Amino acid sequence: MLETSGLLLTEHKDGSIQIEYADYNTPLGGEFESIYFLNKENASKLRKLMRKMHPLLNLKKALIREVGKNLSDQKLVNLLVKNEIKYDHSTWVSYDNHD
Repeated sequence: MLETSGLLLTEHKDGSIQIEYADYNTPLGGEFESIYFLNKENASKLRKLMRKMHPLLNLKKALIREVGKNLSDQKLVNLLVKNEIKYDHSTWVSYDNHD
């Protein structure tokens, strides 16, 4: 049965942020991770946008409001592109071998 980590947010000391989620027990077995990295400048743009959209929420709660608790890749990418926020994206997949 598919399980997810939900939206994970890491704010680095240099001002950059990492937004990610991991799915476990995927249909093929193993894990899938989707990771978005915003440098300091673009992280600042996202923080300002979220404060404007959700002034009473912290960054993680504002992001959850916009892209869902389990992080919809499509919603996040649309939000970033629409607001001219640049990001790097990577994925990682592992498969369980059941020989």
